Formats: sequence, C-alpha cells, structure tokens
Amino acid sequence: MNTTASALDRDAGSGPIAVPRDEPDPKRWIALGIIAVAQLMVVLDASVVTIALPKAQSALHISTANRQWVITAYTLAFGGLLLLGGRIADYAGRKRTFIAGLVGFAAASALGGVAPTAGLLFAARALQGAFGALLAPAALSLITVTFTEGKERARAFGVYGGIAGGGAAIGLILGGVLTEYASWRWCLLINVPIALATAAAAVPVVRESKAEGTASYDIPGAITVTAGLVSLVYGFTKAAEDGWSSGVTLAFLGLAAVLLVAFVVIELRSHAPLLPMRVPLERNRGGSYLASLLIGAGLFAMFLFLTYYFQQTLHYSALKTGFAFLPFSAGIIVSAGIASQIMPRTGNKFPMVLGSFMATIGLLGLTQIGLHTGYASHVLIPEVVLSLGMGLVFVPLSSTALVGVDPQDAGVASALVNTTQQVGGSLGTALLNTVFATAVTNYLISHGTSPASKIQSQIHGYVTAFIWGACMIGAAFVTLVVLVRGGHDNVPAMAVDGSDPTTTSEPVTTSEPVTEAEPAAAAPTTADPATEPATSTSSDPAAEPVTSTSSEPSAVADTASATPSAEAAPEPVKAESGEAVAPVTAAAPVTETAPAAAAEPVAETHSASGPAAAPATETAPATETASVAEAEPVIEAAPADAASPDAETETTTDAPKAQSGR
Repeated sequence: MNTTASALDRDAGSGPIAVPRDEPDPKRWIALGIIAVAQLMVVLDASVVTIALPKAQSALHISTANRQWVITAYTLAFGGLLLLGGRIADYAGRKRTFIAGLVGFAAASALGGVAPTAGLLFAARALQGAFGALLAPAALSLITVTFTEGKERARAFGVYGGIAGGGAAIGLILGGVLTEYASWRWCLLINVPIALATAAAAVPVVRESKAEGTASYDIPGAITVTAGLVSLVYGFTKAAEDGWSSGVTLAFLGLAAVLLVAFVVIELRSHAPLLPMRVPLERNRGGSYLASLLIGAGLFAMFLFLTYYFQQTLHYSALKTGFAFLPFSAGIIVSAGIASQIMPRTGNKFPMVLGSFMATIGLLGLTQIGLHTGYASHVLIPEVVLSLGMGLVFVPLSSTALVGVDPQDAGVASALVNTTQQVGGSLGTALLNTVFATAVTNYLISHGTSPASKIQSQIHGYVTAFIWGACMIGAAFVTLVVLVRGGHDNVPAMAVDGSDPTTTSEPVTTSEPVTEAEPAAAAPTTADPATEPATSTSSDPAAEPVTSTSSEPSAVADTASATPSAEAAPEPVKAESGEAVAPVTAAAPVTETAPAAAAEPVAETHSASGPAAAPATETAPATETASVAEAEPVIEAAPADAASPDAETETTTDAPKAQSGR
C-alpha cells in the first residue's frame, strides 16, 4: 500500500484505503479537470446563493427570522454528514459516490430552482448539502488515488486548493450576474447542466477505487449529531420569533443538548466511531477545532449582513455587491501565501494569533457603518483587514489539526476542520440572525415605527450583529492563545517541504522494543588484536548487515521492502534464548547490547581500505528506511562487563561492506 496516498485520502474522513501500484492513469489529467469542475460547483454554491438571498426572500415572502435557513439548511447537512460521506465514498467506491453525488446535487438544485414556497426551497438546500457531503470527500479521495507520484500529486492538490480559494470570488461575480440579468432561481438552476455534464464525463474517464475491508458506518452517530445541530438552529430561529424564554425555544434547545450528549456517548462506545474522541480531545487539535467553529460562526454572518447592507441600505445591484466583496477574496489569497512562508520560521501559533486579532479588529471596524456612510470610507478598509487576518488563520489552522495525529485518524482530523467551519457557519448565521431580528424589534419598540426609524433599525441590527460576530472571533483569538502551544514542533512536515506530515516513506513495525544501551557503556577490548573491533566504511548504509541480538526474546518485523544482501547469511541469528531474531529496520542511531555468549567467529570483514581480519559474529541483514537520505551510524557494542573475544563492536560508516556467515 502507498502509505502517503493512504494518509492523504483519509482527509475525506475515511479509514484505510487500497492504492493500486500499477502504472499511472493515462487519463489522470482529464480526470483532474472533471474533478475540479465538480469541486468548483460546490464552492460556488455558497457565495452564489448568498448574493441572491435578498431577491429570493422578497420573491418567496420569507420572514427575517427564517431567511437564514437558505444558508443553514445547506451548511448543516453538509457539515453534519461530511465524515459519513467520506466513509461511504471509501467503501462503496469513490467513482460511484462521486457520480451519485453529482446527480443528486443536480436534482436538488433543480428542485430549489423551481421551488414555489420557502419550505420547499429550504428542503432543496438541505438535499444539496447532503449530496455535497458525498461529492466533496469523494473528489478529494479520487485526486489522492489518481495521482501517486509526489510532484504530480502536489500539482493536483495545488489545482484543488486554488479552486477552493478562488471559487468563492468567482461565485460572488457569477451570483451577481445571474441575479441581475436573469433571476435568482438561476443561481440554483445553473448547477443542473454543469453537474450532469460532469457526471457523464466522469463515467469513461475516472477510475473506480475503494477501500479494502468490511464497510462500517456509524449511522446512529451521524443521525444524532445532525438532528442535534438542526434542533439547535431551530431553537435559535424560534427565539427570534417567540423570544428566548418561550417554551418552544427552550424545548428545542434542550432537545439539542440531549442529542449532542447522546452523540458523544455513542462515539465513546462505538467500535467504528464517526468521530473518535481522541482526535478533538488533544489540546492543540481541540483548540484549533474550537477556533475554527468560532471563526466560521463570525465569518458566515459577516457575508450575510454585508450583503443586505449593500443591497438594501446602499441600494447596490446584485452584481455591484459581488464586486464589493472581491477585496475580501484577494486579501485571503495574499495573506494565505504569506502564512505559508512564515510558518516554518515562526511555528503555527504566531500567524493564527495575529490573524484572529486582525480579524476581530476588522469586524469591529464594520460597526462604524451608518445610513449615509460609503463603501470606500467605512467598509473597504475593515473588509481588507478582516480578510488578511483570515488568510493568516486558515493555513496554520488546517496544519495544526494534523500535528501529532495517528495515521489512522489523519482523515478525520483533517476533515474536522471543514466540518467545524460549516457547522460554525450554520450556528453563527442562525444565532446572529436572531440577534439581528431582536435588535431591530427592540429598536422599533423604543423609537417608533416611522419610515426613518425602520431604516435606522436595520443599521442598528447590522451593527449589533457585527459586534457579536467580533466577540466570536475574539473568543477564537483567546482560544488560540490559551490552548494552542507555540513553537516549530507544531508545524507538520507538509507545511515546510510539501511532504505528508502523517506518514513515513515506508512503515516500520516492531513486535517488541529492542533493548538499547548507551554507546558510552561499550568497552571493547583493544589489547589483543584478535579482539579489536572490526570497523568498515560504507557508502551505502542501507546495505549494511548488522547483528541484532537482544538480551530478551524480542523480534523486530522487517519492512515490506527489506531485501537481504546477496552475500549475507541465509539463516537468522540465534539469540541466547534460542529464538530467531528478524532483520532490523533502522532509520536512526540504534545501540544494541549483545549478550556475553555471542556466536563464534565465522567470517572475515573486508573494508574499503584493505582487508581487516577480525572475528565477526554471524549476521542477519538489516534494511534502513528508504526515506532517510543520510542515516546515522548503527552501533552495536558489547557492554564492558560482558566483553569477550567473541563479542565485538561494529561501527558502520560510509563504504560498501558485506559479511558472510556460515
């Protein structure tokens, strides 16, 4: 199995995968184009619909309290089912899941585009989110298994990341064009031909792949967490209509608490949990997930309320609104590049803390908007500061989520960043929309219902929502300062050199720890030439045979790629206990202690500088990990109190050497 591909594919939230070792797919770049179109469609959807929301609300007579469901119905279904979708893709087949997700997404988009009522639109958006939760992880997994060569995979993921970063900006413009010159309904209907054409193109081009093993789906966990989040959002919605003390509001909030607690209990007891609790309970990862949740909550709401401010207060067209958001997308792209450059020198914590502080200041700057303020004077600068801060946060936040994670949990750990952002966006949009509605109602009660008061009440609602959003991002700032540890140790290898932080080039498996001794403990006897240590210089450390004998009957399993030297002894060394010792895989300095009763001298050792006749113990081959370019010397020494003519110290350096045994 290709271990690097396995870890990257688990970003979709899956278990172990099977990566074929055959030749690269000749159609892989065409497949990448197909996958990229599908990913772009998913990314575009959120920003396109946000721009169209004011027109959709007016056309379908959606109340202020309920308008947030157009966004939250999608994000709740997407975030709540994303981990399950990744597992389904792995075990049911990634190509099959990818195509099913595209067809389902097209059907849901068509339903939303022709929806005559608000309720049907909300249902269609939830279906879009559910099929998106199948589509997105399947697309990511397909890239992983299609591109197995390192440089090609880096290019493929660069395309994937570029779409994720630039797709939102394209969606803002596309949403404005469609809403302005066609209809808000085309912001949904546009997905239908794109999704169906992409699915048809994928059938002959994309290769099928699936994980080995028996499928295991945590359906109870997926149901309880999704139902709990929906109940929580509905409780926020009822609070906007009936008040926080209403019995209905409290009932839904209480039900949400029960369901979410049940989800945690299910995950703790499940043999194949959707979310292993060991992943979020680690301090650094837990801090990064909590910060991601809070930032998603504040950021999604900013888009919602600025959209309404542009179109209803400043009377911007939908297209002009899209262009007004472009500096935000540009700022994220610029600062994300800066974050990638400084992370290897500063660690993850510094850019995250700085970025969240800047984002808090930027969102507070938006509280200065008014009825007669302009875009350039009161919106542009805070928007740019906010976007620069977000770019500094997003890159190290995703990186921190993978620091120290076990390989089998890498997919869940990575996918959880996206999940927390989506869930945070759902909860934040619902909560801040309730805050907005409550602030508007209270303002009208205290200032009357004149036309001027109604207009000013909207401004008051926007400002109040921005203050709450800034508090959420400020809470993320505090979370990062308190919970996330600083230093370079928290930067995974991928952040520095592009390699996968969760894997090594070849796996190393040990059945028992090898007994190790400090090199200083070795006391070789040098008075007698017969017992003088035999030292050879080798240019290929990987080919060096080493005697591996432990004072206890232990065994070290060889890697799959280990091959014995042609001149090495065909039989394994016998330990003092009589058990065979397998070859050792070494990627770092290892000092092993041989017992006093060593094997009798059986061979001669020839070094590059000339023959050096010295007694040598019978050896078994050792293979060093392929990914280590410059392995350290492997030192084997007999302890001072056990030195004998038969036990000797061998030091491997840089010249070719091979020992032959009996």
